[in-house]
Amino acid sequence: MSEEQAKPSINVGGENYVIENLPPQIQELCVIYQESAGRVLNARRELAINEMAAQNIASQIEHGIEEMNKEEEAA
Repeated sequence: MSEEQAKPSINVGGENYVIENLPPQIQELCVIYQESAGRVLNARRELAINEMAAQNIASQIEHGIEEMNKEEEAA
């Protein structure tokens, strides 16, 4: 592996650019992009967890109402 390949790079328009060779403004945008992409991934994970929790709670509510109705019918 050459030294150029080992350095962090970004692929734009089918071409790889070594980040440290880019202008400072572009380097900063790369950092912001990486942070944003990480936050998006975390948000997706959080969304999946919250969706599962909400589905579980809804299921518990449904089960509780069914049990309540059975008890009322038995009384």
